[in-house]
Amino acid sequence: MKRLLFGNVLVAAVLLTLAYFAVVNIVPPPVVITTLNGAAIGAAVLVSMIYAPLFWASTKKLESRVGILAIGMGCLFASFIGTRILSTVYRVIGRSDELVNHVLVGYLSLMGLVGIVLHVVAPGYPPTGFKEKFGGRYRWFIVLALGGGAFVAYVAATFEG
Repeated sequence: MKRLLFGNVLVAAVLLTLAYFAVVNIVPPPVVITTLNGAAIGAAVLVSMIYAPLFWASTKKLESRVGILAIGMGCLFASFIGTRILSTVYRVIGRSDELVNHVLVGYLSLMGLVGIVLHVVAPGYPPTGFKEKFGGRYRWFIVLALGGGAFVAYVAATFEG
């Protein structure tokens, strides 16, 4: 059943990707992006509302893995919703270039980073089988090298000295 579900999700993801690139060649990208921002905000708010009770209850269970992961997910969803709302507002008022350096974008990035770090520091991490399936005893070196490499590449590509 898991394999069938994964296969269906993979097929849907490929079809959505192909559809996106087909549509973006016909419809102006700002229209597509604004539409997707709206859909993403709606979906993220829906998921956030569904999981809000777990998120709130988790603030009282900070010693548990589920609690820390739930708070991390709450931070990630709040970051995602905030960036999509800012993106949409700035696009609507015709000042989307200013959004790149807006102070709230930095804060929302920090909130997302906190959510990510909470996933790594949750008790019981890494999950069972991670060592065997990903790099053996060198897994942390590989993970840190990939993460650090992505960070350095991003800064190098966007640095405005």
